[in-house]
Amino acid sequence: VRKLDSDALSVLHVEVRRLIQLVNDLHEITMAESGNMTFDMQKVKVEKVLESVVSLYRPRAEEHGFTIEQATRHCDVELKADVSRLRQVFINIIENALKHATSPGSILVGCTKRGGRAVITFEDSGPGVPKEYLPLLFNRLFRADSSRNRMTGGSGLGLAICRYITEMHGGKITAMTGSLGGLKIEITLPMEDGNE
Repeated sequence: VRKLDSDALSVLHVEVRRLIQLVNDLHEITMAESGNMTFDMQKVKVEKVLESVVSLYRPRAEEHGFTIEQATRHCDVELKADVSRLRQVFINIIENALKHATSPGSILVGCTKRGGRAVITFEDSGPGVPKEYLPLLFNRLFRADSSRNRMTGGSGLGLAICRYITEMHGGKITAMTGSLGGLKIEITLPMEDGNE
């Protein structure tokens, strides 16, 4: 039996937060797989959503030795989307970069237009994921690094939820090796007017 002191309480607090996140992830994936995840679609400016997420995470990233650069200044893209679900996807990807990229490092968030679609990218400075694992990252319960334990790794559900949300917006999410030497996640979503 462990002595109840501040260290023991701190460990318990971390474990409780991890279990709460796991329960939330399991609930989300169950809702997604049963087709019961709800969406409140409305006109959304992608740049504004990205700016709010980057602003939220910039102080935390700096605490962990990361800089977040935002290359979305001229991304005048409007989508029909659920803002809270888009934020959920963007937050999950940044959280993963902060957990698995090497500090000090950088995260680059980009947005552009291509063929009537918005292209949103998140890229970290590495070390990245082996190429053979890239197509598997969005599979439920998949972890690219089998050595990740419950303290450093997630539930293996976050990116599967991101894929479902992206697909429900008529989009696609893919993983590739980025120009910064790490992982690059690319999300393509249909623009509201469909024009460049």
